[in-house]
Amino acid sequence: MSLVVKHGKLLRGLVYGVAALFCLIGVVVVEDQFHRQLGVFQDSQAALLRQHSVAAFERVQEQLDGHRLQPALLSGLELNLNGGCLEEPARVFLQGWTQLRSQGLRAATQRVQAWPESGIASPQAPRLSVVDGTLQLTSHIDLGRACAGGERLVLETRTESHALTLARPMPSLAADLVLHVALQPGAQPAQFFDIVFHGEQAEYRPSATAFTPPAELEPGLALVSEGRFQMVLVDEATGLRAVYRSEPLGQDGLQRYLRFNARELALILGITLALLGVLGFLLHTIGLSERLHRLSTRDFLTGLYNRRAALELAGAERARALRSGRGFCVLQLDIDHFKRVNDSFGHDAGDIVLQFFAECLRGVLREQDLLARMGGEEFLVLLPETDLLGARQMAERLRYVLHTTAASYGQQHIAVTCSLGLTAWRGVDDDLPALLKRADQLLYQAKQQGRDRCVDDQSAADTRAV
Repeated sequence: MSLVVKHGKLLRGLVYGVAALFCLIGVVVVEDQFHRQLGVFQDSQAALLRQHSVAAFERVQEQLDGHRLQPALLSGLELNLNGGCLEEPARVFLQGWTQLRSQGLRAATQRVQAWPESGIASPQAPRLSVVDGTLQLTSHIDLGRACAGGERLVLETRTESHALTLARPMPSLAADLVLHVALQPGAQPAQFFDIVFHGEQAEYRPSATAFTPPAELEPGLALVSEGRFQMVLVDEATGLRAVYRSEPLGQDGLQRYLRFNARELALILGITLALLGVLGFLLHTIGLSERLHRLSTRDFLTGLYNRRAALELAGAERARALRSGRGFCVLQLDIDHFKRVNDSFGHDAGDIVLQFFAECLRGVLREQDLLARMGGEEFLVLLPETDLLGARQMAERLRYVLHTTAASYGQQHIAVTCSLGLTAWRGVDDDLPALLKRADQLLYQAKQQGRDRCVDDQSAADTRAV
């Protein structure tokens, strides 16, 4: 018996174990690499958002400074020339002066408006709004009452700023990323808006998402918590406060990982498939070897050992008995009147009887016993480490089973009996051919004595003595 056949189950388990181990290692390596790259990607996104948030905050500060500068500039002008009202020349002067001043402010427009005297008092602090993708700050300064018409003259200052454009190597980091912003100018209520990134470009969008930063987050420090970027910036001088909070970072991390590691993943997949192919070939070879071994050593009808395999195993058992000194017994069995079954019911019924007889033998014998079909209706049983008395008891159990059951062929039941010749190994000089010949002679005696019986060495000797 080859090593592959002898240890086929162990080899299959080893092959499956190697395949599972290799796949597990591959999964662990790929997963670890993915998480590492995802961590680097999230850190890079957080750094980019921090840089963008600081720059955007500074721009808002610059805009607020421009708005707060207007009252100081106007305070030095004495425009109330006629009893506390503004004449038309003063109004024209203010209009031209504001246009000149707005040239020094980034993206700023200024104009003097006439408000009804009964209108709402003009607000002094800048108001924040998001319009058409831009961030607008609007402030009003009450200049006084016009002499003609009795209307209030209000100076409106409006500044606009677009979201910052990202540097060319950085757009891929912020693709489809959303940054929520809560901006609170001084004592005014916080205004919420979003910064949405599209490649190199970004735009402001209105938002109703209200949120608060973690209590442990210090102003000026960025924090990545639960995959989100968070940051608070505060201007102590003006009271400006901005809170930034992003959507989960690295949302496209898997697609990015697959895209940037396509070659490496293809190589790993190719190696894995090649190894699995080799392991599959080994499994096929093991299975094929086992099938070929079974075809060469087993009887196709009953599944018992055939004559050639039985003689090899019997020789190995005799060699083991020589080493251990423990004997064994051999039985030759023959189904009684088997030809009559074939003639009466057909060869299909004969096959059913052979299979039934083999199952009865399996039910009676031990796992370590050798059971073989020597040809036709003749069978061989070898009982290791068994004396003549134990073998006789086994033979009687078999006869009892055959007497109490029958082979089923369609709607018919066929009674089956057998004749047995039983002999025990007699020591070193008793070789295998002599054992088989002696068992065959005892089987012949059982048939001569009327069949359905077991004749062994002892009973044959008693018969001769009589």
